[in-house]
Amino acid sequence: MRQITRRLGLLLLLLAWSGPGAHSQEKPLERAFAAGATQRYRVELLVRSELTGEQPVRIGVKGYAEPFTRFVEARLSWLVTEHTLSLGPDGAAEVEETLDHFSAVESNAATGNDPEWKKA
Repeated sequence: MRQITRRLGLLLLLLAWSGPGAHSQEKPLERAFAAGATQRYRVELLVRSELTGEQPVRIGVKGYAEPFTRFVEARLSWLVTEHTLSLGPDGAAEVEETLDHFSAVESNAATGNDPEWKKA
């Protein structure tokens, strides 16, 4: 679980550093490392899944298709501490990364008939 979370965190970090689409195409992604430097940042991830479709509804002897929408979401966050241990002659850095302070998962779900759905 920790390995998956770490990879997901790194992916999100790369996406955040790349900036908007047009900006990321102007120059390559670069990061400078300094031996002994420590960086801390919080990663927040909101995962949301929506389902839209039609369900059959019978009124008397006739059948109709009624549209519906449902969603579920979960919010995750954690603290990342990166410590640059050393720099190689080729510019490669040896980095130690620690993940901690994971937040409790906050989840939310609603259907199209739920008043909370209309707010989202």
